[in-house]
Amino acid sequence: MSRTEVSERFDPARFDAASETYIVPSYDGGKARIAVDPTGAIPAPPDWDGVARRLRDPNPLVRSYAFYNIHGLVEAGDEQAVRIAIWGIRADDEDPRAQIFASLRILASRNPKRFRELLRALRDAYQSMLRGRFKRTETTVLITVSEAAALHILGALERVALTIPEGGTVANAWEAEARGLARTTALVSALAEARTELYRYLTSSEVWVRARALAGDLVEQIQKVTDSLLEYPAIALVILVRDQDGSEFMYALQMDLVENYRWIVATREKVEEIDLMLEMYRGIYGDQISFMEEGKALLESRFQYLQYVSDNPLPTMERIRSLRQAADQFYSDWFGRAADVKSVRWRGMLEQLQDAFRKLPAIDWFPDSYSHLNQFSQKYDERYRMVLEQLWEVDDLLQKAETAGKGVRGPDYLTRVSNVERQLPLLAVRVELLQLWNAIHSLTYVVIDKNLAEGGRDIIIPPLFLSPIL
Repeated sequence: MSRTEVSERFDPARFDAASETYIVPSYDGGKARIAVDPTGAIPAPPDWDGVARRLRDPNPLVRSYAFYNIHGLVEAGDEQAVRIAIWGIRADDEDPRAQIFASLRILASRNPKRFRELLRALRDAYQSMLRGRFKRTETTVLITVSEAAALHILGALERVALTIPEGGTVANAWEAEARGLARTTALVSALAEARTELYRYLTSSEVWVRARALAGDLVEQIQKVTDSLLEYPAIALVILVRDQDGSEFMYALQMDLVENYRWIVATREKVEEIDLMLEMYRGIYGDQISFMEEGKALLESRFQYLQYVSDNPLPTMERIRSLRQAADQFYSDWFGRAADVKSVRWRGMLEQLQDAFRKLPAIDWFPDSYSHLNQFSQKYDERYRMVLEQLWEVDDLLQKAETAGKGVRGPDYLTRVSNVERQLPLLAVRVELLQLWNAIHSLTYVVIDKNLAEGGRDIIIPPLFLSPIL
């Protein structure tokens, strides 16, 4: 209630001293007598700007409490309260949408005439405010208007008229003026519901906390776009009223809304599929999967799907087809992308092992007085040849895996690279042991050779000293 209305309805001239009541006019033309304390202070009207600001707060509790402060005025049919309540309606059905509609239904049932009058008055007021233009791009509708909030209120008014039965006659009149408006509003509601379900899934405790953290900013942007969807019925309304050829825009917008709905539903299905595979890997490797190439590739695919939704508020049908194709191709290649990273890593590690192996110096056989130690030299040579053969085998396996990666980059490619991954660590240990064995053998030979040159006595060499591996 405005200050003018408060002062008018509670003017001291309306006070009847004999009955100690105020004579308060009602909207149906009658009068009511309300017993009040004439000495009491007149209640101050709500802080409308503050209420409107809190109704758009990110915290649902703040929004709900803000509406609670004016719900009585809404039910009484106060125009300013109804205006602010309409502003608080959200496309994503989050609070306080349910409370707002409950109060509007009470108003409509108590005074349907006043309810319809308010719908018409608010629509005319806000439609006349819009000055600007709209331009359709492949990702959204660019809006250049003087009163952006008017778009949201117009879209919310259309939804109220279609949802509450007492507003049916108003909705029918608006539909006659702008054919297709009701269908556009219904499609926007369906799209908003699909996007809200996606948001609720992405923020649910069912989703791995690592996946939730990586997509945090994207998810909030998705929710922000969802809340702006009520602008589109208003855009359609304004264009239809202004432009005789607006029906073409309306048809294209409706087709885009249908395709957007399918896109959001398909995106959720893909994200759930990826999350299922991540859970399968987590069951085997635990949270370490986030550091493995398979986990990274899956998380990147998940991020790609959500980034497209975040960056494209309302793409055209053609744009959606290209986005879905790009995201699906990126996801389908997750085997190949994971295998590519592993292949490069293991190729580098194999080259390091081959280089270290090539640098192993040849060992000398011991002199005749120590010929019994040559059995260890023979074993070293045997192990040397075995490691050499294994290096050749692993190199051959990696080459075949790299060749497979140039064809169908599916599970077979990743399996081949993973086979190399399983063999390389053990092979690296064997090369390092050969290096150790070679160093011990060389040191022993130098000590013996120096001792013989100086005419010393025979040195007792423990057999195990010369055989770190057998």
